[in-house]
Amino acid sequence: MKKNLFPLALPVVLLLINGCSSTSYILKYNVPDITDTKIFPSDTIHTSASHFEFFKSGNQQLPPPLFWANGKPVDEDVSAEEFLQAHSTTAFLIIRNDTILYEKYFDGYSREKLSQVFSVTKSVVSMLVGIAISEGYIKSTAQPVADFLPYFRGEGREKLTLNHLLQMTAGFSFKDYKSWGRLLNLYYTNNQERLVKKLKQQHEPGTRFAYSSVATQVLGMCLEKATGKRFSEYLEEKIWKPLGMEYDARVALDRQQGDAKMFCGLSASAIDLAKLGRLYLNNGNWNGTQLIPEEWVLAARQADTVDGRSRRYAYCWWLDTYPRKVGYCDNDFFAGGYRGQVLYVNPNDNTVMVRLGKKEDGVFWPYALSKLGLIQECERESCNAIDLLALEGNYKSRKGKSFNLKKMNDAILLENFDSSDKSEALELKRDSNISFTNKDKDLKIIVDYRNQRVKGFFLESPKGAEFFEKI
Repeated sequence: MKKNLFPLALPVVLLLINGCSSTSYILKYNVPDITDTKIFPSDTIHTSASHFEFFKSGNQQLPPPLFWANGKPVDEDVSAEEFLQAHSTTAFLIIRNDTILYEKYFDGYSREKLSQVFSVTKSVVSMLVGIAISEGYIKSTAQPVADFLPYFRGEGREKLTLNHLLQMTAGFSFKDYKSWGRLLNLYYTNNQERLVKKLKQQHEPGTRFAYSSVATQVLGMCLEKATGKRFSEYLEEKIWKPLGMEYDARVALDRQQGDAKMFCGLSASAIDLAKLGRLYLNNGNWNGTQLIPEEWVLAARQADTVDGRSRRYAYCWWLDTYPRKVGYCDNDFFAGGYRGQVLYVNPNDNTVMVRLGKKEDGVFWPYALSKLGLIQECERESCNAIDLLALEGNYKSRKGKSFNLKKMNDAILLENFDSSDKSEALELKRDSNISFTNKDKDLKIIVDYRNQRVKGFFLESPKGAEFFEKI
């Protein structure tokens, strides 16, 4: 199917005016696609002779997407597989305790087929930087970029450090969400370094967060200078072969024998991406060998706003998940890429999930996956409907709001027992093993029920979602 050219009209005109060398590529190939490994020169990342394999169980039935899908409204009778297929998914995996609970491919894709995962590549660059520091190639994240790229001396760029690149606080004038034309130019250019040399500072480094793909490209270039190895070579040596990846991977180059697109160019299989998740799930340790320093991995889970950082981002990983949003936990995270590529990791449940696809299609997949992981676990451990008596009791959120639940026939009564709020009680009727709904108020409760115990419930309303723990 021909891609829509209209959204690119203005960026292309601007690039033509500025004489950018990538314009012909943009006109020919249009917006980036998960099959773009075919149009760029590339380096191969080889796997080892022996492969690591997860345990396998039969595909478990997933809860209806009505309960976990984020974005477009979902009909009650739509199954999970119908939803995934209808929303441009090509691969979907759920792995818990090293066991594949669900693995399915759509639209002609299969286990061995590679997909370009775009900004998931950034998280891989971060992994390698952590390794390079542990091996002494890099002194610390505080080391100036100019130590590796001398042309960064002067013009306000001498204060720029590797940490600023890792946290997206570099202060470049190049911002992905406001520089679509320049981002396309970076993606299709045949000389990335020439663009990097022209980068300008808009803000003092370390003062504000602004997502910028070129920051990770600069980070990768520093990594290559520090190690004296190509990105593909270092990735193969330090991660791909030690993890026993099942398939070779590829990384796109800007030209033959040129520079790797380290901000977006990795193409890999879904099952091998899951192994990257397992590595971070186990704090950088792979079957007894510490491949990445534990403190480096743990730092990627810590939300912070120091020195201009965003609470949603750390060390090239995203922290914007459903469990964190509702106050359920502060430990899960994900690597995310254009068109809805997601590698999700939740150490609390020992879970790794992967979604690859041709486009997001109106779904915020990080929320969908992280919420599905919670609900799927609850559904799996509660074969029968929860005894309503087990639900009765008091519940409180991190924000201090509290409710009381009471059993009433085959429904529950939600009472607010905070004396400062005398709102009337609401009846919610059961609509699944673990969920209750009041359609008039557009209110839903999803119970966190594990090991025959009610931990709490997720309350979803038009005002948002929040987790209430049983007290």
